[in-house]
Amino acid sequence: MRADVDRWNQRYARRTGEPLPAPDPVLMGQSLGESGVALDLGCGRGANTHYLASLGYDAIGLDCSFEALRQARTFARETKTCFAAVDLDNYALPVARFDLLVVVKYLNRLLIESIRSAVRPGGLVFYRTFNRGHLQRSPRFNPDYVLAAGELHRWFEDFETIDTDDREEASLSYLLARRPGLDNA
Repeated sequence: MRADVDRWNQRYARRTGEPLPAPDPVLMGQSLGESGVALDLGCGRGANTHYLASLGYDAIGLDCSFEALRQARTFARETKTCFAAVDLDNYALPVARFDLLVVVKYLNRLLIESIRSAVRPGGLVFYRTFNRGHLQRSPRFNPDYVLAAGELHRWFEDFETIDTDDREEASLSYLLARRPGLDNA
């Protein structure tokens, strides 16, 4: 994990002084609600975390990179936004805590069950990351960090799918789904 943290810290250090990137465009196109607690897992510089706060969520961004989080905090204009550095390989997400859980361009298969259980009944998960099509455009990309066809759907097969795109031509697959609960049974 230390090597990963060092690599990400170096990568983000090169972005010091750059403006905050735009939030994920597919995330911005979703109906996500406007309140509750949202978690942005693997948040990087916090563009999506800040976006979730602008919608009205108490937004939490978690990442392993201290440098990325330092930069994210410089853009923190929302009182409903906070960031924390965690080793996601050894971090237990709280159970049934989040009304919205967002993961963009981050893949850690060991966290999937924890992600599923961290979403409150009736809450949403938005997951968007690289699929096998990405390897066509970036052949040096580590294939361990791309989704197989249908993998995202299998992880959340008992959730209600609201929106999805799993085409490899898009290079990124996504899923917006609601965890079953009393409100949507």
